[in-house]
Amino acid sequence: MDNKTKEKEQITIPIEPSKKELYYNVKRKVNRFGIFFGAIPYWKHIINVVAFISSILVIVVDTLLLIQLYGQLPNKIPLFYFQATKSWSLTDKELLIVIPIFSGIILILLSRLNSSVFRFDRRLAIMINVSIFIFNIFFIIAILQLFSLVLVY
Repeated sequence: MDNKTKEKEQITIPIEPSKKELYYNVKRKVNRFGIFFGAIPYWKHIINVVAFISSILVIVVDTLLLIQLYGQLPNKIPLFYFQATKSWSLTDKELLIVIPIFSGIILILLSRLNSSVFRFDRRLAIMINVSIFIFNIFFIIAILQLFSLVLVY
């Protein structure tokens, strides 16, 4: 017998998938996802994930602000404040392009350092991530304040 006659002889049974099958498929995918991230215990702690995502958010917000508002910025920007002279130091607006690049490099370095520290001292890694998260909040506030200061005045 060749394959064509075997195909004709094969009987198909119309089986309807049950409603539970969707549930089991979702459960299986969640378990597979959990097994993948379970192999990496660093990502099990929520503060590690929050610190990483907030760092990416800082880079994205800074980049989007630069793309959207670069043409509206003046050529000289008050970026550094000197307490002794109580004045702002004016810098070129091209320096703002370096900030997201520098933030990305710092994110990569801190992630590598933090994951290696996590292997032998989890509490220190968690404290570093809390510090990163707080710094990211302050950094986003500072960038937004800088843009509002420059664009409003």
